Amino acid sequence: MANRVKPSLVDSIPGLWRVAAMRSKSVDLLRVAKLKWPVYDVWRHFLNRESKTFFLRDSSAVRTSLVQKRIIDELKTRGISIVDVGELLPKENFLELQTLAEALIEKSPVQRRIREIQENTQIPSGSQKPYLITLLGERPTIDSQDRFLDFSLNEQILGIISGYLGMYSRLLYVNVWCNVATQAPALFSQRWHRDPEDKRQVKVFLYLRDVDENTGPFWFIPGTHNGGPYRKVFAQTMKVSHYPPEGAVERRFKPEQRQVCIGKAGTLIFCDTSGIHRGGHPRSGSRVLLNSIYTTNAGLALSGRFFSISGSPTDFQRFAAQYAVGKLRN
Repeated sequence: MANRVKPSLVDSIPGLWRVAAMRSKSVDLLRVAKLKWPVYDVWRHFLNRESKTFFLRDSSAVRTSLVQKRIIDELKTRGISIVDVGELLPKENFLELQTLAEALIEKSPVQRRIREIQENTQIPSGSQKPYLITLLGERPTIDSQDRFLDFSLNEQILGIISGYLGMYSRLLYVNVWCNVATQAPALFSQRWHRDPEDKRQVKVFLYLRDVDENTGPFWFIPGTHNGGPYRKVFAQTMKVSHYPPEGAVERRFKPEQRQVCIGKAGTLIFCDTSGIHRGGHPRSGSRVLLNSIYTTNAGLALSGRFFSISGSPTDFQRFAAQYAVGKLRN
């Protein structure tokens, strides 16, 4: 059972929002929560005042390395930046994550699920991402000392996210994925789409195995993120992912405009997935990666967290990490 700590007002927003929506008779807040512009901009500004204030207060005391600056600049101009994890963190930290992930894959329930996916040529009706195994569980309770969580809250990582967003971020999701090869047509996030959680958001993918053309690389179209020159092409919708019609993205963007993210184990991808992207569709082997998602307070209020933490605020030393998981000391 996770230790309970008193959340800040912003951390309570998802619950307050739902209660207000159910009780309101004059304003349909759930309809407003679909966030058509410019309503969302006003709502987003209000919710993010706190995190901007904290970030501006602290940013003068936080030094950004040349690597971090390069990644932030590439996120702003292209919506994506790819580095080797060794440029930011000690290589032994990555090797530990690799070892932990492979140990999870070797567990009997996971091996059984892999065989089921490989043998099942028919996709069950209503199934969600039947090709994907979340190795930490669907909505896991993660120990505060967990190494995957520790990576997601690393000072270098959070510095990049906050520098791009211009405010302290919230960690919405952390999990280890095992994408199993199938011969089925592309489904769900394997198709081109824009994510709906926030106007600006960052997904971080850390490849824990080599990824080539056959093992399901991530794809992205640079410049399609909000702030990029192609932001209005198949524009983002809020609350629900926008999936353009089949073949429409290929007709609009030339092959050289579509970036395929192949790479060795240790490849680290920062991507604003408000832009057009698609997930890996392995045709052989399995793709294994760590996936962490960061948004502003507005994104947190819309979707809530997809994990919980067992531990106390004292387990998180730096304010950026405390804020990211909503466990402020004071």
